[in-house]
Amino acid sequence: KGLLLFVFAFLFLASAKQVNNFGDIWTSCGTANDHLTITSVVINPDPPTKGTPFTVQATGSLNEEITNSSSTEITVAIKYGVIPLFSTTQNLCDVLAQANAKDPQLPTCPVAAGTITVSTPPITIPSEAPDGSYSGNAVITDQNNQQVVCVDVDLSLSLE
Repeated sequence: KGLLLFVFAFLFLASAKQVNNFGDIWTSCGTANDHLTITSVVINPDPPTKGTPFTVQATGSLNEEITNSSSTEITVAIKYGVIPLFSTTQNLCDVLAQANAKDPQLPTCPVAAGTITVSTPPITIPSEAPDGSYSGNAVITDQNNQQVVCVDVDLSLSLE
């Protein structure tokens, strides 16, 4: 459950286009052709630490509708150093529907073009997670197999 919430937060931070660096943790790997432009990201506390709940709120502008299509995808990969911990590709609309079932304020497909704001519930990285460097990548593609967003994550964890 904790990993699912961490991935959930990661997904919604995977909306970086114009803001290229979110503090020392999140950077855009997107292109000028991405369909989502982030206007604000608030991570509280920033940076997240083990054993302490954190939340993420992201606001952005989507320049096209994302339809309920079997070809919309979210791909997430997380590593501890060079060791892969987690990698998945899932249907974006299915992920959004599952998240919306827990928080009806979150969007579902179709996602209309325009301003989007999403917030995560409090997420706690387990205290048992080993100290060290974690990295990740998330990419969302739309019904036309075009990249919506791409974000890279680099985070050093230690119990503080």
